[in-house]
Amino acid sequence: MPNEIAVLLHRHFMPDAADAWLHGHNSHLAGARPIDLLQLDAIADVIEALNAEIQGGLS
Repeated sequence: MPNEIAVLLHRHFMPDAADAWLHGHNSHLAGARPIDLLQLDAIADVIEALNAEIQGGLS
């Protein structure tokens, strides 16, 4: 996992919530799971969705 994403997850979520976010379907990613997009190197998309979640967006 890219360091920037790991830092954001650890800063804003408890470990179980971070894991659930990574493996859950995300509306900011058209229903895709962040973990799957990371495997496809869509890092910018995952960071954008994570920032939206941190700012209070629905996922």
